[in-house]
Amino acid sequence: MKKAIGYIRVSTTRQAEEGISLEAQKSVITTWAEQNGYELTKIYTDNISGSAKCRHKRVNLDKAISKLGEGDVLVAYKLSRLARSLRNTLEINDEIEAKGASLSIVKDNIDNTSPMGKFIFQILASVNELELATISENTKMALASKRDRGEKYSKEIPYGYKLVDGLLTKDVREDAAIDEIYKLKAEGRSLRDIADILNRAGVKPRRAKQWAHTSVAYILKNPR
Repeated sequence: MKKAIGYIRVSTTRQAEEGISLEAQKSVITTWAEQNGYELTKIYTDNISGSAKCRHKRVNLDKAISKLGEGDVLVAYKLSRLARSLRNTLEINDEIEAKGASLSIVKDNIDNTSPMGKFIFQILASVNELELATISENTKMALASKRDRGEKYSKEIPYGYKLVDGLLTKDVREDAAIDEIYKLKAEGRSLRDIADILNRAGVKPRRAKQWAHTSVAYILKNPR
């Protein structure tokens, strides 16, 4: 009997948005294996982002691929559950093919065992990357719009703001700290240097006892 290995992933920050729970993915993969005459030997699970920078952390994807043999198939729910970029998707597919195995993406109807299937696979991988980039950009624009209107746009009040009568209002003290961070960065200071300068000046972050380079980086990466 042909053998299949399942792979599922849930990103904790996107699960609620997409409605793709671990159990839902398991159910779809199990049904696919039964309908196509495959013995589903195991389903591996990762609970982490699908971005390329997190690829090395997806240990269970690596385990799933390592267990593939000649003629086996790796089954995933959707292409977006496998990877978020075209490059990363193709790299994963190359690893699978090097094992003499193939890839099946149930909801996207991907079967890369034929030349035409591989061609369609690459097109869908490109579309997947574009869709994810578009979603990310639209989300940033929506959050920026809410911020500009003074609306609360997350469970946590962003650093530099306070909630007054249900509306976001700039916090003078924290806003001054943000100004200082941007000024020091413009002077060419490193993240660690900026954190040290803030700590020596007695400037306090929102929750931690003192600034760290990671918290400085967060301020710089997020819109004010």
